[in-house]
Amino acid sequence: MRLALAAVVVLGCSGGGTEPDGPNHVTGVVQGNRFNGVAAAYWIGKPSAGSPPVIVFLLEDYLDCATISQFNWDKTIGNSQVLEMSAPQLDARTFTVRSEATVAYLRGEYNPDAGSGQLTISTVTPMVNLVGTFSATFTGSDVLDGAFDAQYCASGVEP
Repeated sequence: MRLALAAVVVLGCSGGGTEPDGPNHVTGVVQGNRFNGVAAAYWIGKPSAGSPPVIVFLLEDYLDCATISQFNWDKTIGNSQVLEMSAPQLDARTFTVRSEATVAYLRGEYNPDAGSGQLTISTVTPMVNLVGTFSATFTGSDVLDGAFDAQYCASGVEP
């Protein structure tokens, strides 16, 4: 019984899963690729110079904060899918994709930006987490929608 309860606690804290009502999820397809769940979500503390100040990563495969704190961390994750979302300011509000915010799909050498959509930050808890939703249209019928509860990773960097 204790082992089963421990498994529930660990899985509940993992920050992901494929269930659409979980705190971190992505639905939809980009170039025929469907996310298999979100194993981790981070709001990074060290965006690159000239980048928007708010950057969130949704990771298909689990990486810890220490791993995404290493430059070029995206080169070590193989064929795993990543969604990168950025906003120009740390406010709880809705941003328009392309004119204010960006949503980029990262997988290997294929890294398209969404051409339209919305990025909504609903809750900001400084140096703890960002909570929100998104809808991003890429090309044709390629659309990703979802939600996030991104944990703050103070040392996290852009890949």
